[in-house]
Amino acid sequence: MTASLEAYKFNEVARGLYQFVWHDFCDWYLEIAKLQREQGQSPAGTVPNQTDAVLRYLLAQTLKLLHPVMPFITEELWKKSGGQETIMKALWPEPDPARLDVKAEEAFGRLQGVITEIRNIRSTFRIPPKDRVMLTVRGGKGLEILSEHEAAIQRLAGVEKMTLSAKAERPSGAVVSHLPAGPGCDAWDLIVPLAGLVDLAVERQRIQKEMESLQTRAQAKKGRLNDPTFRDRAPADVVAEEEESLKELDAELAKWAESLKQLQ
Repeated sequence: MTASLEAYKFNEVARGLYQFVWHDFCDWYLEIAKLQREQGQSPAGTVPNQTDAVLRYLLAQTLKLLHPVMPFITEELWKKSGGQETIMKALWPEPDPARLDVKAEEAFGRLQGVITEIRNIRSTFRIPPKDRVMLTVRGGKGLEILSEHEAAIQRLAGVEKMTLSAKAERPSGAVVSHLPAGPGCDAWDLIVPLAGLVDLAVERQRIQKEMESLQTRAQAKKGRLNDPTFRDRAPADVVAEEEESLKELDAELAKWAESLKQLQ
């Protein structure tokens, strides 16, 4: 934020703040913080106290970063959250290398990867939000990350039960999503049975129709790009845009083809 402000790149400031507040803070941390507070109702209340402290710290620092972009709202929130005097007198946040934890970030990135893949499966095969799925993770090294955070996976990915196994088989009517190896972790296969959750025959027909539509669009673009008249007369940026669009269509086709293959 500091570098972008000093360079007068206000669009980067706004985009960076949006990405952090909406996606990192709200989508992930707030949801897991709710779970931590619910689970941490121990006599000492250690987890809720620590979580609340982090939440307060994040709110204060985020309001400071947001202030140049939306000063009136941040001033009001600053006062309502117990801030002293005016936010305009608050010190601008400074990065603290001592707070960086590479291993924690790697572990959380892996957890995010699993949850995101399960959400993608749910979206691709139109599993209703109210229906919870069974999840089997096939892999080796690093699976303890998932067992430590099973509650977060259940909450954020709509998982009923999770099983960790080194040699699990893919049952009929199940889809598999592959998660490549990462720091401290082997590659994992995420296996989600669909039987009873969706009508497999209907899903096959839907995916086939989607692929036919994409193929028609791709063929039209290929015909246009193969036309010498178009390439000679169209501006270079228009041709490049068409080529990029064709690549995107091909990638989407490959994704749907893989989804259809898994339903066979």
